[in-house]
Amino acid sequence: MESTSRQATAAIKGYMYQFDATILSILNLDESGELIVEGIEDFDVLNADLNEHFQCKYYAASRLTKAELRTAIIPMLKQFMTLDSASRINQCYHLYGYFRDSEVGEKSLTVDELKEILIQHKRSSTTEPRVVDWKIEIGANDEDLGVFAERLKIHICPEYDEHKSEVIESLENAFSVTRLESEEYLYPSALTLVAKLAVQPDISDRRINKGHFVQELRPSRALFNAWALRENGENEFCKRMRRKYFSQRNIDPGHRFFIVETSPDVANVDLIKFLHILRSKWSSHKARRKPIKDRYVPFIYFPSLPDHRVIELKKMLWEQGIVFVDGYPFHGAEFNIEHISSPQTYENKLSLRIICTQSDLNVSLRDLNGFHYIYEFFMNSPISIDSQNSHIIILATSIDMICQII
Repeated sequence: MESTSRQATAAIKGYMYQFDATILSILNLDESGELIVEGIEDFDVLNADLNEHFQCKYYAASRLTKAELRTAIIPMLKQFMTLDSASRINQCYHLYGYFRDSEVGEKSLTVDELKEILIQHKRSSTTEPRVVDWKIEIGANDEDLGVFAERLKIHICPEYDEHKSEVIESLENAFSVTRLESEEYLYPSALTLVAKLAVQPDISDRRINKGHFVQELRPSRALFNAWALRENGENEFCKRMRRKYFSQRNIDPGHRFFIVETSPDVANVDLIKFLHILRSKWSSHKARRKPIKDRYVPFIYFPSLPDHRVIELKKMLWEQGIVFVDGYPFHGAEFNIEHISSPQTYENKLSLRIICTQSDLNVSLRDLNGFHYIYEFFMNSPISIDSQNSHIIILATSIDMICQII
């Protein structure tokens, strides 16, 4: 039973290794390239002027012997022999995999080495040993083998875990996500997509290009964070978001926009508590000697709060002696970018910039000079923002969660 279990584990790793190699090859496709899962070989890469056929092996217990090479090469050579001379030039064959005790790298075979590999000594307990020359069996001559050897590449790759790590890193770079997001979200999604392609009965449905692959896998930042909250629990999620996005940012004088979606029944006292935490951590109003150009005051926008609730909050802040601006220098005025960007000094203690409407937000993002950090906390769905600056979207189901994170 133990031997059968080991065999099953090895077979599963073989499939996974093949899928990992497929993912890497998709990510390396150029704009015109296309990949077929389970085509002529385990996967085929089709380019404008070259078709590449990949056979994948994972042999944790086997060395790269002549017998193993022969088993892999014979199907490739048979396919190669079905092609005319012109078509052969546009084909390339790859043996890709891991073999025990083999050094990672690429190698090729000479014609003489290929001839030797194609000689098989068959032994039987009941008959005399016999020699099979697969060159003759397939009907190839020396010229055929010479061209095939030129078109054959052997890729000795890392063992299973290291190879998998390369795939995760490639996804991380391709999608500009964190290692955690790549490993625990993108990688399983990519495996699922490749597996679905592999079982399609029609070869036309097993084709994919890089653009389609990226489109199928690309999740929104909101989805990443919703997944992270579900997987890790609220406390751990808040710790991770704080470490990832809010650990050292308060030393940077860039403009920070906090967009906070709230539930309709959130109490004003909870919102005021949040605003005090926000100004305490993300305003430099207490710094005595900081130059004006290095000072920072957070922008805050509550997109789901009705106007009268925002007015109530401003009244409570005013009564508490909190200095803020909202872009409206007098009653009846239009939104004024100079007013909402009024400079903070140690004397005036300006600590909040309150944005009242999304129109005011859009104008601020468009007209304010300098780099913007946008932190959006949503409960149902993020708002639409047209900005090329850093835009972090985080799922937060309560004001208390946001207080923990920031």
